Amino acid sequence: AGPSESGYMVVDPKDPDIVYLSGTYGTVARFNKRTGLSQDITPWPAITFDAEINQRKYRDPWTPALVHSPVDPTMLYLGTQYVMATVDGGLHWETISPDLTGAAGSARDAKETKPASPPTAEEAKRAGYGVVFTIAPSPLNRDLIWAGSDTGLIHVTRDSGKNWKDVTPPGLSEWSKISMIEASHFDPAVAYAAVNRSRLDDR
Repeated sequence: AGPSESGYMVVDPKDPDIVYLSGTYGTVARFNKRTGLSQDITPWPAITFDAEINQRKYRDPWTPALVHSPVDPTMLYLGTQYVMATVDGGLHWETISPDLTGAAGSARDAKETKPASPPTAEEAKRAGYGVVFTIAPSPLNRDLIWAGSDTGLIHVTRDSGKNWKDVTPPGLSEWSKISMIEASHFDPAVAYAAVNRSRLDDR
């Protein structure tokens, strides 16, 4: 039923027979267990795997983040270079954040940037290779959402995406992948983050 070998699987809290699945580089599917039918609800047509990530309208890693709000069963979030949201099961997606990866310039600028192959860490961020790798809606407040990027940034919104604040801990260097965030179940000012620095050769 899923679009690829790697991704998130989210059961619809309103209907346990409906499952949402993210797939490699940003594909998203809605699977109906009752009918056995799968619907492509990708926000933008999937691009072939040989296209560079910074050439895509929406950037996604091998395992794109896909999560439901724990307090609003209509809200489903997808990570690209943005936090994206849908309230109608993926028929329509809305971008509710700016680029949260710290990439410089527009998508067009990124396409015109010609970094080395493979690019250095500095070139990669500037050329638009980063993604939002994890999203953590708060179980306490519908409007509170945390997001972490593989470029080493953590952002939070307290108004459903109208405004975002960079709350990255001091000293966390670029490309420290924020692999998972868990919003506190008790304190809306607290979230816990797991950081993977293997790409920086830090085990």
